[in-house]
Amino acid sequence: MPSPKNLVTIHQPHFLPWLGYINKLAVSDTFIFLDDVDFRRDYFQHRTRIVTRDGALRWATLPVVKHSSGEVIRNIYIHTRGIERVIRIFENEYRHHPNYRQLHAGIWDAMRSSGDRLLDVNMTLIRHLCNLLGLRCRIYLASDLCPRTERTTRIYELARITGGDALLVGSGNMLGIHDTRYWQKRGIAIYRQNFIVAHHKYVQPSSSSFVAMASTVDALFSVGAKTTGMRVMHAKPQLYDLQN
Repeated sequence: MPSPKNLVTIHQPHFLPWLGYINKLAVSDTFIFLDDVDFRRDYFQHRTRIVTRDGALRWATLPVVKHSSGEVIRNIYIHTRGIERVIRIFENEYRHHPNYRQLHAGIWDAMRSSGDRLLDVNMTLIRHLCNLLGLRCRIYLASDLCPRTERTTRIYELARITGGDALLVGSGNMLGIHDTRYWQKRGIAIYRQNFIVAHHKYVQPSSSSFVAMASTVDALFSVGAKTTGMRVMHAKPQLYDLQN
C-alpha cells in the first residue's frame, strides 16, 4: 500500500508532553486536538513528568480551578499563580542543565502569555515545541470541525473533514475502544506509531542511567533542540494489520 497522503493524529492536548507524543506531531500531516472531551483530573492534560536533580521521576502539575464533573477540556481553567508555581519546579530541577539557559526563556514566556485556560496553555506550549523542533504539521481543534457524536464515528468524521486518508494510533487503548473496520471500510488506513523508548535515549545530566517517559523539556534542556528533533523525527509509523 502506498504511503498516506494525509496521515491524521487525533489526541487530547497534554501539558508539555513526552517525546512519544511529539513524535506523533513529527510524523503526522494533520494533528487534531480533542478539546471538547471530558477533562481527566490528575492525568497528562494538566501534568507532566520531569527528572529531578537526584535522578528520580516526579510530577509537575498545573493546579486547576474547581469544576463540575464531566466538564470538557476547553472549559478548564488553571489557578492564577499556578504557572509561576510550576515554572519554579522546572527551574529548581533543570537550571543547571547545559541547554537550560538557551531555551528556558522562550518556553516560560509561551506559558506565561497563554492566559489562564488550560487548553490555551497546552496549545501554546505544543506550538512552541513544534517551532523549536522544526515540525510543520497542520493543527486543528476538534470543536472547530464537527460536534461530538459516537466516538468511532466522530474520529472518522474528523479525519474526513481534514482530508485524511490514514489515522495514526499509539500504544494506548484506541484500537481496543474503536471499531477500526468502520474506518477502513470507508477508506481510512490505520498506522501504528513506532516510537520505541529504548531507541531514543539521550544523556541526562541528573541520572547515570536513562529515565524514560519524562517531558520533552527534559530532552531539550539536556541535549538541545537539534538532538531532540532527531529523536522524534526518525521513528516512522507502520501500517496496521487487522489480523494482528
